[in-house]
Amino acid sequence: MSPDDYAKWPIDFQPVAEWKYTAWLAVFHGGISPDIDGPYTSTHYFRTRVGCTEAYFHDHPEIVASPGILRGYTFDSPVVLMRTLWIEGYFHWVLENVPRLMMVRETLLAHPEMRIIISYWDRPFFREYLDLLGLFPQAVLIPDSVHVLAPQIIVPAPVPCGQNVPRLLLEMRDVIYAAMAQRGVLQETQPQPQREIVVIRRGGKRRVINHAEVMEALREQFGDTYPVVEFTSLSLIDTINMFRRARVIVGPHGAGLTNILYTQPGTPVVEFMKDDPNACYASLAANLGLPYYGFRVPGANHENSMTVDVDKVIEWTGRALRETVAK
Repeated sequence: MSPDDYAKWPIDFQPVAEWKYTAWLAVFHGGISPDIDGPYTSTHYFRTRVGCTEAYFHDHPEIVASPGILRGYTFDSPVVLMRTLWIEGYFHWVLENVPRLMMVRETLLAHPEMRIIISYWDRPFFREYLDLLGLFPQAVLIPDSVHVLAPQIIVPAPVPCGQNVPRLLLEMRDVIYAAMAQRGVLQETQPQPQREIVVIRRGGKRRVINHAEVMEALREQFGDTYPVVEFTSLSLIDTINMFRRARVIVGPHGAGLTNILYTQPGTPVVEFMKDDPNACYASLAANLGLPYYGFRVPGANHENSMTVDVDKVIEWTGRALRETVAK
């Protein structure tokens, strides 16, 4: 669909750049956001996510902007809409949503009266990311079922489910690093021999049942050269510094691998993959230029725990260390 097609409807279509995905902003005048899907005007409706598909517009003539449906929040200034499915998940927040804010960050900083509408979830990492981007004072958490009325509703182009946009991610990372450095909390990276093997410990779904055995084997095999440390749940700043210190990242498929975004160039990633592999972290590693090593764990799926072959963990970690030279 071309900008001319969008121009037929009561929005402004503003292309931002020609990157790997088409980056654009849709600006709805007199728009209403009724639910998680997205905003509408009196005649057209916009959905920001339908399963794992990209955004689209379609006719919605039965919706009329009448006072009877304006229950909720009314804003006098423009708002940026960040209501998408699974936004409460760390992976989806960091890779699919925060980067979208980079398209409007300068505008938001220049207009502090503007607000960012985010799905209402009590997630500490929401605040941590927005704080480092300088946007936390403008964020408003509103339940997805509550209407939002504003003179303009701005929708940055959605990132397709499970995907990532390297240029936006790197721009976001640079801003975060700069904010941490300004606060004096960005640790300098260590020389390679002092770097760590970071092993992700996951709780809940897809946890590694024999995690302790994996840690013991890695320390026995590589501990004389590299400290073997465990990553569980840390603040964002501590997480970033830990991954910046990593010589190699080892762990099961899950949100913790999102943090490979903060590793140094050339840092290899070893993933314990589900039996039905999801390549989202392989894609992220490739887009970041990180060597990727993944092996399937028989019987592991999205819901259950897994027992990994310790010999395979040692084999693939050793290979990753031999074949790469982290900077």
